[in-house]
Amino acid sequence: MKKTRLLSAAAALLVLTGCGAGAAESRPQSSSPGSAASSASDSSQAESSLPKLTKDDVRMTRSAEYFFDRLEDERFKQAALITLEGLRDHSEAISLESLDLYDNEFDDIFDLLISCEPELGWVENNYELDIDTNDDSIITAYFKYKLSREEEEAAVEKLKAVVTEVNAAAAGLDDFGRMLYFHDYIVTECDYSTETGNAWSAYGCLVDGKAVCEGYSKALIALCEEADMLCIPVGGSYAQNSSALHMWNKVVMDGEWYNMDVTWDDPTDANDSPVKEEKDGIDYIHRDYFGLTDKETETDHRFTETSVLKYPAADAVEDNYFIRTGAYVSDPGEASDTIYRLAAEAAEKEEQIIQFRCSGSEVYDSVFELEFSEDGRIFDILGQLNREGYPVDPTGYRYISDKERCIITILIDYSK
Repeated sequence: MKKTRLLSAAAALLVLTGCGAGAAESRPQSSSPGSAASSASDSSQAESSLPKLTKDDVRMTRSAEYFFDRLEDERFKQAALITLEGLRDHSEAISLESLDLYDNEFDDIFDLLISCEPELGWVENNYELDIDTNDDSIITAYFKYKLSREEEEAAVEKLKAVVTEVNAAAAGLDDFGRMLYFHDYIVTECDYSTETGNAWSAYGCLVDGKAVCEGYSKALIALCEEADMLCIPVGGSYAQNSSALHMWNKVVMDGEWYNMDVTWDDPTDANDSPVKEEKDGIDYIHRDYFGLTDKETETDHRFTETSVLKYPAADAVEDNYFIRTGAYVSDPGEASDTIYRLAAEAAEKEEQIIQFRCSGSEVYDSVFELEFSEDGRIFDILGQLNREGYPVDPTGYRYISDKERCIITILIDYSK
């Protein structure tokens, strides 16, 4: 006689994500049980062999497919396909009886699916597993959903409508241009917030305009999926606090992998709580975390891999925002020319913000002394622009110094 027991479970990697540059907070969870265990564990029920699915049988995102294609354990592949098919069908009970799969293994598979599939944003994070006490393998997984099937279908359509609209606006751009458009759209249109139950989903970010890091990450996946661009979730934590869990992305631009943290580019206030930043009455978008290498990312992030989430190396620099746009200074002697060019480009559109990044702390210190000290050359640059007909005020400017990331932001004033 087969004996069973119910085991409450939750996605291990994501259960506490929802952090930005502030402290992590718990994700809303449901402790309600799924379908009755007895229905799945009747001793008279004969064991049946589950049909073997292939990738062609189940619709999945490019993000999920990236990890799926790298799974070596056939049990994991079948569990991922069966579970994804069941969750898309809004199934409350999904049989995994023939797979000899264990709860910790299923946790990782659930993490993969929930992280990579933006349309699964209404699956409750907590689920229950019917376990065979003879060998501790999973018989059935039970799920709850935040919305009815009809409500979920309507919500998915709303999400798709926004994704289509944003992609239409970015049509015709190259990889870098589209990714920058997606990045800036999310930062501009979404506020870091836990005020909605959708905050951990792409829907929360793109439709409600309120989300936490998990929602930002999934929103970028949704936008990239529509654009046929590869974007995957990355789970981890803050370098300074390993208990503060966080999620960002790795993306492919021009055939190379880069790290992208849209949440941390949605600026923070003095209390390190992610909100729109306003300096002297001016809102502006950060691109500090646009297109970083692993080495650069690891200065304040920590990667967390699981049995199924293995991340590709990112060491390319060509599509880093500052390098790609020519706002990167590696020689202090070239700083004036860079500032002049960036300021002229901004003045053409009467934009008030220019930013550039130095290649290291020594270069940063030298540039700061040459350009922004009492006898610095910034006034010569502003004066030259003014004489050339740009409506730049040559008598004043403001700046924001980020020595940690070697980034200098200049706020240009215009003559009235």
